[in-house]
Amino acid sequence: MPNPKRTHEYPADFRTQAVQLALTSDKSRRSVADELGVGLSTLCKWVKQHHRTPNAAQTISPVSGLSTQQALEQENRRMKRELEILRQEREIVLPSRCT
Repeated sequence: MPNPKRTHEYPADFRTQAVQLALTSDKSRRSVADELGVGLSTLCKWVKQHHRTPNAAQTISPVSGLSTQQALEQENRRMKRELEILRQEREIVLPSRCT
């Protein structure tokens, strides 16, 4: 007797949250998929579909309340601040050579 292919129907809000987690988490997609109990290929398919949707950058994250674009801009500002701090620390440790 043939083994029928097992399929799951996931609610749209679950898929949306899974995609947001995959895009914003520092975890690998495999880790996110394992934690959510979905296949890696399924999660990757959802992410691809998300990127193909119009206004994907305007999708609101249920976790942060920010759009993807706003979250990226916020992360960019944070990283620029961190980079400036690291540059200042480097100057303290390795001061410019005076000749």
